Amino acid sequence: MIDAPLAFRGEPGVDRATGFMVVPLRAEGRFLGAVLLDPAQLAMPLVQDESFRSTVDTAAGVLHALLERMESELRHRMATRYSIDSVVDGMAHQMANPLTGASAIAEILIEELKGSAHAESVRGISAELGRAFTVLSDLLDFHRDTHAQDGFLDLLAMVERVLRFRGYAIREAGIELRLVPPDQALTVHADPRFEHALLLGLQWAELRSRGRVNRRIDVRIVADGDAEAAVQITDSSPGDIPEITAGYFDMPLLTGNLSMANADLESPDLGLVDRMLRACDGRLAVSGSKTDGTTIALVIPTAPASVAAARPRRTPAPVA
Repeated sequence: MIDAPLAFRGEPGVDRATGFMVVPLRAEGRFLGAVLLDPAQLAMPLVQDESFRSTVDTAAGVLHALLERMESELRHRMATRYSIDSVVDGMAHQMANPLTGASAIAEILIEELKGSAHAESVRGISAELGRAFTVLSDLLDFHRDTHAQDGFLDLLAMVERVLRFRGYAIREAGIELRLVPPDQALTVHADPRFEHALLLGLQWAELRSRGRVNRRIDVRIVADGDAEAAVQITDSSPGDIPEITAGYFDMPLLTGNLSMANADLESPDLGLVDRMLRACDGRLAVSGSKTDGTTIALVIPTAPASVAAARPRRTPAPVA
C-alpha cells in the first residue's frame, strides 16, 4: 500500500513503510500505479533525470488510455446486460401469461371430457404446456444472477444447472447427452468463470459430435485426488487431441466492439477455457482415444473437508 500523500502529490518520494523510492504514475489527474525503486539512495539521481521522467509520463499515458478503453467496454457490457435483462424478463412475462391461461383451460376441459376419447388428447396438451413452463423456468434461472450460486456448492448441482440450460440445444441437434454422477459428494467453491468454462466445453463437444453416426456426449463428475474434482466431457469425435495455445493475457483483448460475447463464437476457444479455469485455481486437461472420442477435463479444487462434511449428499436430478 502506497502512502496517500505520495499517490496524490504525484512527485517521487520515499515510502516510510518500505523505504522504497516511489515514482507515482499519474495521468489526467488519476493515480494509476507506481514504479518502486530500491535502494532509494541510488534511485535519487535516476528520478531527477529528464529522460526517465519522460518515460514514466509516457507509461502513465499508455496505462490511462488502456484503463479508459477497458472502463468504456465494461460500461458497454453493463448497459447491454441491463437491456437483455429487460427484454428476457418482459418476454418471459408475456409468454407465461398465455401459458397460464391455456393450462387452466386444459384442466377445465379434462374435467368436462372425463370418460371421453378426447380427454387423453387434452392431457397431452396439458403435459406439453407444463414442459413449456419448465423450459421457461430454466431459462430465467440460468439468466438471472440471484447470488444463489455464491459460496460452497455441490459440484453435481452446478453441472446439472448448466446441462439443463445447454441440453435443449444439444438434444435438438440429435445428440444424446448423458450425465454420470460422482460416487461421493464433491463440494467446490462456486465461481461464474467455472460455469462459463463448462458451458464453452459443452459447446465445443457439441460441435465435434455433429455429423457423426453415433452422436453422444458423456459428462462424468469424478474425484481427482484428495483436493480436486474433474468434470470430464467426452464427445463422439475421432479422438484427436486439440492443441491448446497459451495466451499472453488472461482475458480477451478489449478493442473496438469486442466483448465477452466473442467467447461464444462458432468454435469455442479451449485456450480461453483453460485461462478461465486457471483464474479460479483450476486447469484444463485433454486426452483422446480412437474408440472413445476426445475428453476434456475441467479440473477444479474441492472445498476443505470441514465444509464438505457440513453439506448433505443429494440425489442427482434427471437432465433429460
